[in-house]
Amino acid sequence: MVEGGDFDSMFSFTHKGMCKLFARTFNDSFLRVNDPAEDGRIRGIVSQGFATPTQQNIEDLFNVFFDHVKRYLNHYYDTDTAVAGNHDIRQWLEQLEKLITNGIGDVMNLRGVTRQDLARLIARLIYLVTVQHEMVGTFLWNYQLWTHRQPTRVYKDGRREPLDVYERLVNANFNLNVTRAQLMADYSNVALDQSGKELFRKFQEDLHALQQKMDSEMWAVWKMYPNKLEVNINA
Repeated sequence: MVEGGDFDSMFSFTHKGMCKLFARTFNDSFLRVNDPAEDGRIRGIVSQGFATPTQQNIEDLFNVFFDHVKRYLNHYYDTDTAVAGNHDIRQWLEQLEKLITNGIGDVMNLRGVTRQDLARLIARLIYLVTVQHEMVGTFLWNYQLWTHRQPTRVYKDGRREPLDVYERLVNANFNLNVTRAQLMADYSNVALDQSGKELFRKFQEDLHALQQKMDSEMWAVWKMYPNKLEVNINA
């Protein structure tokens, strides 16, 4: 993001323009956009009497994440009081409130944290680094090398973009599309104990079940499939 860096060299905004864009828009960024049902409700696109297949697609994915986190939290914390009174959880939430743009108060009550609230927050974070990042980043990879047709910046004097811009695009394309850890893989090794391992395997089973359901339907380029998602942001 520094002047002369990839952002202001590869994309259409100059460094000054990029900084202006961020300054004008960051206050409109809220964590709730990573909750498809809540975001759809706020934007008024659900229950309007018309089909919303993309909305259903991302809600199905989110619900798998949400169910997994609820099972995991309920296994290790017997009550909401146990969650609200946990020092490490409170400290983590306080840091998120400070570090995330506009905080996390729009998605949960920080004074009375419940297992349900915490599960939905964590599901939102999983959704952010998997589905959301795939939709706005990697999913669009196939246009990135078209710089000879759609230059990143059109100069008034008609000159072409510098050669290193194309090299940066190639490097970015490689970085975004190398094979990475898949979300549907078995991550039971990170569990705290044997029962936790089983909960992770249940999560994997749910992802496979959703994948099988989607495979039985007509394929669509716009769909987010579980087997295409990666375990974290890929940059």
